[in-house]
Amino acid sequence: MDIDYAIRKDEPPNITASSTLDAIDLYEKWERPNRLSVMFIKTKISASIHGSVDKHTKVKDLLKAIDEKLASSDKALASTLIMQFSSIRLTEIKGVRDHIMRMGDIAAQLKDLKVTISDTFLAHYILCTLPHQYDPFKLYYNTHKDKWSINELMTMCV
Repeated sequence: MDIDYAIRKDEPPNITASSTLDAIDLYEKWERPNRLSVMFIKTKISASIHGSVDKHTKVKDLLKAIDEKLASSDKALASTLIMQFSSIRLTEIKGVRDHIMRMGDIAAQLKDLKVTISDTFLAHYILCTLPHQYDPFKLYYNTHKDKWSINELMTMCV
């Protein structure tokens, strides 16, 4: 369908009375994918940024505006992720494996935002979020000489 054509190629010159048939065909080949891409993106973006990027009619401009808008919200996203990370506790509904995977996923998202959490800290913190039923396991970890990766911690817990 070549729907990404308008993203890959620059906009050709606008059609004028003196435009050749080739120039008209080239513009029409670019205009339809541009229009479809803009409509699709506008239906999928968050409502919180919709108003500030709604005026764009060219897909490249729209993508650039979205990128700029989202870059400024990295700090807010990092704060939200840190709050989630610090408030998560193991619930028996999900299980220890899902709990560890969720904590690791949040740590990976924070790493992408340049907020690094060391593997050692992550393993200790995950152990602290486990309920009292895991106290013997916590004691075993603390008396064990080796430090475990998240995968090793998950294997041992499960």
